[in-house]
Formats: sequence, structure tokens, C-alpha cells
Amino acid sequence: MALAFGVLEVTDSAAWLSAVTTAALVPMLATLLLGGGVADRYRRDTVLRLTSLGAGLTQAGVALLLLAHQHPAFLLPLSGLNGVFQGLTRPRCAASSRI
Repeated sequence: MALAFGVLEVTDSAAWLSAVTTAALVPMLATLLLGGGVADRYRRDTVLRLTSLGAGLTQAGVALLLLAHQHPAFLLPLSGLNGVFQGLTRPRCAASSRI
């Protein structure tokens, strides 16, 4: 939610908002299948620690870019990486609830 308001504040453009959102959604969907394999292969705590660390670092980068009022094009790779980490995390969380 904060990302949406941040992008709109910096650009005032719905096109950039959809680009940044899509940059996170597409990699997340692409890595969900891989995330299922990672969830089956590795320990839950290891996967969640590493993916949470990666997601936290990318979100910190997004926050720095938004606070510095940088062009939203710089947000696209960070949003993509955040989507990858989400795609790796979600199957592990879903697998743990079935046990």
C-alpha cells in the first residue's frame, strides 16, 4: 500500500504505478513453481530466513528510492526481486500449514 502511494506521489502517474506493480507480480508468479520445489527440498526456517532477508533488503531499497524522490524506473528491478522472494516464500508458508 505504501509503495502505491509513494509511486503516485513521485510520479502522479497510474502508468508507472501499474508498471511497478507488474514488475513484482510477474516474477512472483514465475517463481511460485520453483518455490514449491525449494519448499520441499530445504528446511522451512532456512528458506523463510533467507527470503525474508532478501525481501527486507529490497523493500529498504525501495524506501530509500521513494524518500529520495528518484525516478520510478529504478524501482522496477527492486520490485522484481521482491516478487521473486515472495514467490519463493509463499509455497513454504502454505506447505507448513498443511502439516
